[in-house]
Amino acid sequence: MSKKDNIFTRIRNAILWVVLILLLIWTVGTGLFLLFPKIQQTAIRIVLRHYKIPLFIDYTSAKLAPGHFIFHNPLIIYTTETDTLIASAKLLEIRYSLGKPIVLELLRLDKPNIDYRSSPVAQKKKTKSEFSLPEIIVKKFQILNGNVAINNIFVKNYTIKGSVHLGSATDNGISANLQLDTLACIIPSRANINNVSGKIIFNNNILNGDIALTLDSTEANLSIHKLNIANRTFQSIVLAGDKIYLEEIDSLLGFDFLEGNGSGNIKISMSTDDLIELMLTFRGQMWEIPMDVENVHIIYNDSEKIVTINKGRGTVWSAYVSDVDMKFFTSAEPIKYQMHLSDVKNFDLMAFDIVHTSLDGSVNITGSGFGDNMNMSIRAKLGAGVFDDFEFDGGNFVVNIDEYWTRFPASNETSFVYLGDDTIQIWGNITYDNKINLSVGIHSHNPQTLLAAFDMDADISGYINGIVKITGTTDNMIAHNISLQGKNISGYDFTVHNIDINGELDNIDTWKGEFTITGTDANYKSFPVDSIQMKLSTSKDKLFFRPLVLQSARGRLRITGILDFEDSLTVKLDGLTLDRTANLSLISPVSISLTDGIFSKNIKLFGFGGIITIDTIGINDKIIATTGDMEGINLSDVSSILNIKTSLSGIITRGHFQLRLNPESYSGDGFINLYANPFTIDKFSFSAFNLKADINNDTLIIRECYFRRPDETAHINGRIFLEDSIAEIDLKLSANGKNPGFLDNFSDYFTPVKGDYIITISASGKIDSPHLSGNIDLRNGVINISQLNDPLENITLRAKINETIVELQKFSAEMKTLPPSSRGIFSKIWSSIFGKKYVKGTIDATGDIDFSDYKKPNINIEGKINNFPIHSTENGYYFVTDGTFEFVSPPLYLNGELTVSEGNILKLGSPSPEPTKIPIPLNVAISTENLWVLTSGLQGDMEAKISGELFISTTEQKLSLLGKLNIDRGKYFVYGQNFTVENGRLEFKKIARVDPELDITAKTSIGEENIFLNATGTLSSPKLELYSSNPDFTQEDILRIFAGVSDSTVFSDVLERRTQDLLEQYVAHNIEQMAQKTLGIDEFIIEPTDENGSYFRPSELRVTVGKRISSGLFLRYSQTLSDSAQQAVELEYIVSRHISIGVIQDSDGSYKLKLDFKWKY
Repeated sequence: MSKKDNIFTRIRNAILWVVLILLLIWTVGTGLFLLFPKIQQTAIRIVLRHYKIPLFIDYTSAKLAPGHFIFHNPLIIYTTETDTLIASAKLLEIRYSLGKPIVLELLRLDKPNIDYRSSPVAQKKKTKSEFSLPEIIVKKFQILNGNVAINNIFVKNYTIKGSVHLGSATDNGISANLQLDTLACIIPSRANINNVSGKIIFNNNILNGDIALTLDSTEANLSIHKLNIANRTFQSIVLAGDKIYLEEIDSLLGFDFLEGNGSGNIKISMSTDDLIELMLTFRGQMWEIPMDVENVHIIYNDSEKIVTINKGRGTVWSAYVSDVDMKFFTSAEPIKYQMHLSDVKNFDLMAFDIVHTSLDGSVNITGSGFGDNMNMSIRAKLGAGVFDDFEFDGGNFVVNIDEYWTRFPASNETSFVYLGDDTIQIWGNITYDNKINLSVGIHSHNPQTLLAAFDMDADISGYINGIVKITGTTDNMIAHNISLQGKNISGYDFTVHNIDINGELDNIDTWKGEFTITGTDANYKSFPVDSIQMKLSTSKDKLFFRPLVLQSARGRLRITGILDFEDSLTVKLDGLTLDRTANLSLISPVSISLTDGIFSKNIKLFGFGGIITIDTIGINDKIIATTGDMEGINLSDVSSILNIKTSLSGIITRGHFQLRLNPESYSGDGFINLYANPFTIDKFSFSAFNLKADINNDTLIIRECYFRRPDETAHINGRIFLEDSIAEIDLKLSANGKNPGFLDNFSDYFTPVKGDYIITISASGKIDSPHLSGNIDLRNGVINISQLNDPLENITLRAKINETIVELQKFSAEMKTLPPSSRGIFSKIWSSIFGKKYVKGTIDATGDIDFSDYKKPNINIEGKINNFPIHSTENGYYFVTDGTFEFVSPPLYLNGELTVSEGNILKLGSPSPEPTKIPIPLNVAISTENLWVLTSGLQGDMEAKISGELFISTTEQKLSLLGKLNIDRGKYFVYGQNFTVENGRLEFKKIARVDPELDITAKTSIGEENIFLNATGTLSSPKLELYSSNPDFTQEDILRIFAGVSDSTVFSDVLERRTQDLLEQYVAHNIEQMAQKTLGIDEFIIEPTDENGSYFRPSELRVTVGKRISSGLFLRYSQTLSDSAQQAVELEYIVSRHISIGVIQDSDGSYKLKLDFKWKY
């Protein structure tokens, strides 16, 4: 028989027992006071038999009086085919009054013992009972210290007090209305009922009641609705209270599936004997699951041993859940379960002693057992939540839990959370004794957000990924094999393209660990850093740099020290070096406080070639205050390390500073004194520089500032007002000297200027639009121009500055040069005897420049050139020009008209290069009068006189030549022949390149035949064509004539040999003639130094030059062209046409006397 059957049988027998006792009293009560005990027993039996009641009654003695019966040791036996009841007691007392109804003022049983047994037999068709229970009212009944045995279910020490109203129900059933004042008993292996009070109504096998129930741990109210005693079903039993121990209720009712304790309202329904339904509103623990739920529907199928939970809402394991679907398979050992919670909020894994979390989402849980024998799998889809103080936006969570392990799988089910674009994965396990073996994968596109989730404030951006392996125990977690990689990490003015972080933490809570950090391709502000290397030791309150090394092309910064933030944030540096550029190093250890800003004192650094002493320095949000000294500082190192675009060099031999500045406006007070020797800024060099300046609020007061170098001094003094975003100035500049260094290297075409100058300038107003006044005066100036042979001399410049206008009151200069005709190889000897004949010219200019718009100044300068020689041996040209020019803007333009009165061009025939960009637009016209071209090119050599006109201009900043030059006369050597130029022209048409078109016709005669050559095409790609006055000659025939052969079969061999002979003859004869005409000499000879020498090996040639000085005096100069050149000079005096006397100086410096006799017969 099931536990439920036992309960219903017990209830039925208890009611039956009460009814039988009352029936006994009612039957025999009226005659007891008249009869003797024996007669009383007999009378009672007769009455019981008359009413067909299967009841036997016996007792040892009785006291019977009207309305009052007392039985001692009564014995009652009730038997049927299926039931047997044996009841005995020490005392039975009844006080009653007969009538309708029968009223019992008192019904008392002392120490009753009841034994009820049932025997199952085949059921027979029930006949309608003829027995009808009279109406009985028991005003007070007491059953004290009794024991009940019902089919081996024992109830001990039960005590019942209350009242009851009995009667007959329909179908001769029993009706009872019981008011319990108290009921207490012990049901072994079931429950200890400490007290039951309330009302119970029994009507024809249907029981209803409302009672207060107190067990050992449970205090609750119990409401019973339509409990059917016959089939052991009920509509509902409602249990409500603040102290409900479900194990006690489960044991009392015999369900064998309820576990837990708490408070709430439990409604139990049992429509069949194997199906139990509960509607639960409960706060506490059930099946070791903490919960606070309402309206949870629980169904227990006893035949399948399955508990199903659905509907409802509330918190389970401290998480809010709704839309639950759970199944518990109670027949399994341990219990198995399946749970689906579609809406979970604030789920905390610390419920399983894992870690504090706040997880939202949906959860699937499967497993078996709870507590020590638990085997659980949790799979969750997460929304925004918290994992051990880490806040995230969502993720997936998978964990498997048993009595030995908590496992996070490493597969496609790896747990992960994401925060924005950042993802964190976790896999590994935690053992039952809290040993950890976890791996954490990090993929962060926004480290700042990720660190903020761990309550770490860091302004860092970039990408970080890697793995952190966590071991140890939950009380002492160790992070080892930390391996992180970063890309394009930026923060705190520092950026690094690649970074690797490796290390471990011996204790995560105390942050004690060791790290190695390396990085490449970094920048701190504008300073490039090639590599970063750092060994970092960490603790809860300190960071140890062992060391930090930054490497770049400019130097190597090495820092060792401690960052201490235990009581106050402090950096203790015991080593700091920055080599290569600054050679900066810490001379002695220093402590830097970072609490409420930066503060330190007594800092001594060796760097930039000198020593920097900072007596005190303090920096916070409101002020920067520092005092110190410096000496021996190399400014070029400072310029390089600070990446100053303006080039600085020199040595600050001494300096002192004391400053108190606002870090935002840089206003404040203090002073700076610097002395440098030497000093160079950009390309301006000085032997000394001195600065003494004060700061007074927003004003920089320059008390003394001077620049000095030999023969030059410049002074600046005044004030710079920094109150506004655009500074205002009130400065005075004065400079004087003999070498105006401010013009040094003004252009690569000009070498340093020399001359006497005086400059005085005053400047006031906004620094971007100052008001200027002053004067510039230069006299006896000289400028060398790199492209020309000769300097610009006797320069005079006077200019006046008034506001934004610079008035060029006077500019004049001279240039003189030696023309090419007197500068051949013979020039050294000639000039030593007779002196030099120079060509001299002048240039003058006046005008003004308006700087109202300093980005686009208005220039208006006019000038005149008179007999101005331009001579460049290097570039092969010589011109003597006259004309005018003007230099104007905007737009910036150079206009002019020049006339070339004399000139030579020696290098015209080279291929034309692509034109370079010209920054100043040009528009210059050039006309020629006496211009000679001596050049190699056009597949031959040419000398010619040129006339014509060219226009030099620019198009899109590229130089263009437009115009036409005519070849008036000239000679052309090609194919081993001398041609006379009959006509020709060079026409400049192209804009993109300086490459004129050609049309030249030249003639030579061989025998009786006239040979013509026509050159067309362009200067860079000429086309040559040969033809003859004889129309039958082909170009091949003409070449045969040049070669001197007629047999075409041997033409190629002879042509090659003859070409070499002709070239040698040309070198020996034709070039000599050209040199004589060009250089104005009487003798020019090129010959081999020995008989086997060749004209094509210059080291084997000798050049001899001769010039007749007067009718009787001749000077000759000879030199070999070998590496060890040998020279000889001969001066010959002709006495007569037969006799000459000469003096020769040999290459070894010795002199010889030469006497020549020449006679002709």
